[in-house]
Amino acid sequence: MLFCYILELLEGERRAYMSSNLQWIIYTILGISILLISFVAYGVYLYFT
Repeated sequence: MLFCYILELLEGERRAYMSSNLQWIIYTILGISILLISFVAYGVYLYFT
């Protein structure tokens, strides 16, 4: 009974870790894409002025 409870707890911890890891990856990708977009926009702005 106790063993099953511990396994359940560990499973929950791993799931929480996975979701936070995924969230971190998403935020990193978003940050990089925003930086790239701003650089491209700045380049286009300089090119046309």
